[in-house]
Amino acid sequence: MADPVEVHVSLPSGTHRVGTLHRAPSRGRETVSFEYHEGWLANEERFALEPALAVGKGRFYPDQECEMFGAIGDSAPDPWGR
Repeated sequence: MADPVEVHVSLPSGTHRVGTLHRAPSRGRETVSFEYHEGWLANEERFALEPALAVGKGRFYPDQECEMFGAIGDSAPDPWGR
């Protein structure tokens, strides 16, 4: 199983841990889920990273057509920027 990835946001008030991206191998691919951090859920500045990740407790999974959440995938390294 792959190590979890901490997700943070930088706001004028500072850097905040938003949650954790969990990764797991599945049938030759990688599946992901996301869980908001308790500190982010209690933060007055909290917001949803995208509509598919409404602020709340529990794990969220991308739609079957998607391998990754758009907001998180867009921030990941890729060959386009090289």
